[in-house]
Amino acid sequence: MDYDGANHVVIKNPQWWDRRTNLERRIMVVSIVLFILAVALVLGITIILLLQQDTEFYPYSYEGEMDFFQERPTVLRETDSVCLAPGCIHAASMILKNMDRSVDPCDDFYHFACGGFLNQTSVSGGDSYVDPFTIANQELQEQLRAVIEEPLKRRHEKPFSLLKRLYDICMDTTSAETHSLQLIQNLLQSLGGWPVLDQESWNEQYFDWKDSIYKFRRAGYDVNSFLTIEIVADQTNASRNIFIIDRAQLGAEEQLLLRGPDDEKAGAYFSYMVDVSLQFGANLTFAGSELRSTFEFEIALAKISNILGAEPGLHQTISIAELQRRYPSFNWIEYINGVVDAVDYTVLLDDQVIIRSPFYLTELENLLQWTSKRVLANYMMWRAVKSSVQFLTESLRNRRFDYFQEAFGITDRMPRWKECVNVVTKGIPFAVGVLYVQRYVDEDTKEVIYEMVASIRSQFMEMIKLVDWMDDVTKMNALDKADSLTVHTAYSDEFLSVKRLEQYYAELEFPRENYLACILTLNLFERDKYFQRLRWAQPQDNREEDLYTNVVHPFYEANRNILNIPSGILQGNFFGADKPQCLNYGSLGYLIGHEIAHSIDSTARHFDKNGKVVEWWTEHTKRAYKQKIHCISRSHKFSQTSPELQSLQSDEEARECNVADGAGLKAAYLAYHVWVERFGHEYQIPSLNFFSPLQLFWISAAQTQCTKYTQEFIRDEGYVAPFTPAYFQILNSFANNEFFARDFRCPIGSTMYPANRCKIW
Repeated sequence: MDYDGANHVVIKNPQWWDRRTNLERRIMVVSIVLFILAVALVLGITIILLLQQDTEFYPYSYEGEMDFFQERPTVLRETDSVCLAPGCIHAASMILKNMDRSVDPCDDFYHFACGGFLNQTSVSGGDSYVDPFTIANQELQEQLRAVIEEPLKRRHEKPFSLLKRLYDICMDTTSAETHSLQLIQNLLQSLGGWPVLDQESWNEQYFDWKDSIYKFRRAGYDVNSFLTIEIVADQTNASRNIFIIDRAQLGAEEQLLLRGPDDEKAGAYFSYMVDVSLQFGANLTFAGSELRSTFEFEIALAKISNILGAEPGLHQTISIAELQRRYPSFNWIEYINGVVDAVDYTVLLDDQVIIRSPFYLTELENLLQWTSKRVLANYMMWRAVKSSVQFLTESLRNRRFDYFQEAFGITDRMPRWKECVNVVTKGIPFAVGVLYVQRYVDEDTKEVIYEMVASIRSQFMEMIKLVDWMDDVTKMNALDKADSLTVHTAYSDEFLSVKRLEQYYAELEFPRENYLACILTLNLFERDKYFQRLRWAQPQDNREEDLYTNVVHPFYEANRNILNIPSGILQGNFFGADKPQCLNYGSLGYLIGHEIAHSIDSTARHFDKNGKVVEWWTEHTKRAYKQKIHCISRSHKFSQTSPELQSLQSDEEARECNVADGAGLKAAYLAYHVWVERFGHEYQIPSLNFFSPLQLFWISAAQTQCTKYTQEFIRDEGYVAPFTPAYFQILNSFANNEFFARDFRCPIGSTMYPANRCKIW
């Protein structure tokens, strides 16, 4: 009790804490302490999580992602941030089907992404391997069949009636049985006669191989028996066309011939020659000895075409007068004019030609000088017959298929409709292309692709600025060339002009005799069109050769600095307007980046931005690049794979593709980040929500390379056409990319994150 100054009692209200009992005070202290600890724990966990989330792994936050979807360029159906568009659902199904999630992606990303594909895919008897491109091509064949077989809506338009007529003639299996053998035997007589048939009545004094070549040209047969004459833009002046003189085109048999006459598969080719001649009426004993000399001559021709000294040169541009001086056994003016056979055009001595294989021309002169006219005639007529067999009787076609089985391991015969689709698509490509584009290619797709290309090219140019193996002079040239790259996507606007099509095919008329007669007429028509390029004032402006309908893979042309993206790849696993862009950039974007990288590589360095031959890499850059790429084949432990695959890894051309793979992959990855910055984050994909969009980019890219090889291909053919097996493509490109290891959080020292990466880009 307190008192004031007058001794009055003063009663004070006690403090809140004083009014509490001892038990209440203890409970409250414990509660406060627990609350503080709980808050501290929450804050601590949050801080730890934030610290563990490396912004370099996932540089974009998913907070407020719905705000970004207002301006998305693709039309999607959204439910709780999940893409339910057909493209998303189909993509999810295919990705999961191709994967093997039991594999650690940091140990073996190829089998992680492609294990399911390898386990479930079988290679048909007609193929050496199966990959996404062969699958896409099969889908393309079905689509082409649909547009070709569809009833004509505009029967009066000639280009479309022509393709229908050619397809119907091809599908008519009875027409070839009636007069086809008589037709080709008459043709052989008009071409100079086939000695194996005429035996002793054949007179060599009436034969000259050059005269026969001119007759082949006018009949619609191939004229490349000994020499190939092509037309390209002049390497020194891209505003005009110029001749290229190259080696003979021996076809699929070339590699068999190089094995020598005693090889089993080369022997199958010889047996095929003899058996076909027998069906034409040759005597068995006479044909065997007669065609043996022909067989040996063709082996000799293959050998001089493949000697190391005969490798193509890039700078052998000379006048025809100089050509005549160097190789006097040919009358070059007469020969070239006879092959060209163009109205209102004559080749002159001052005209320029490119010689790709000087060594070959010297060896060819010697070979022709020491070979009898009879052997030369048998060889030329055999080439005409061999190219005709597939258009003749069923008996000859069956013997051809048996030969392919024995020589190339083909066990499945191509269906007739597919064969006819190929004939029509290659023979009348522009008419087929118009029908295909009108039915299958969305008009907005071109703009989407152009934007993708522009973004990838922009990122690639930024990468050029940062590489350490290019000096400043080379970098400026590379940037200028990449910036000048012309892109042809799907089709040009004038491509869809029916009037233009009618003008192009105005002179083409199919005879009514039979299938072979139609093919020869078509060959002659296309040959005439080909040599008309000599009169074009601006060859680089022409796009006819770019409009491939039966092609899937994008490709780069160094001599014109053009990137071609065919319409056939704008579908399936490679691209879809209703698919997430992480998948589009990972698949098609990766391929586009690869081709853009080829525009400045060690092959394209010989051509400037206009296609002119210019060596624009400095000597310093050449040396630095050569030293830099050594790490590609040394950067991984190849002992884990088969010895057969190891032996295919060291080729220089394959290594060049590895470099382009790494550059294209990185450029597409960076371009996808730019897309996200512009449009926001992607919706989740059904059943793939456990992967981030960045991880799906890598999975999509890897699945473009899933490949199932036959053992025969690896054993017998891999050394013939050097390549990098798909496993090594992924190993080289992905494991050497720092972004991949970050996105999958691979520990350093793992297979996909080696301690010493091979960094070229």
